Amino acid sequence: MKKSIFILILFFIPILNAQELVVDKLLEKINTTKDKEEKQVLIKKLKKTLADKNKKEIQEANAIIKAKQKLPSKVYDETFLNK
Repeated sequence: MKKSIFILILFFIPILNAQELVVDKLLEKINTTKDKEEKQVLIKKLKKTLADKNKKEIQEANAIIKAKQKLPSKVYDETFLNK
C-alpha cells in the first residue's frame, strides 16, 4: 500500500511541475505583452488552463476520498474465528 502511494506521488510530481510551467509561461506572456487584444486572448487561455487544472484536482481529491471510504476502519481480527 505504501509503495503504491509512493509510486503515484513520484509519477504525479513531474506532471504537476509541467502544468505549473505552462501557467508560469502564460503569466509571463501576459505581463510582457503590450497589445490589449493579445492580453485578452492570453488571459482567456490562462483561465481555461486553470479551470482544467482545478477540475483535475477536484476529480483526484474525490477519487482519494472514495478510496479512503472503502478502506476498513479497523484491522481484521481473527480471534472470533478461532473460538
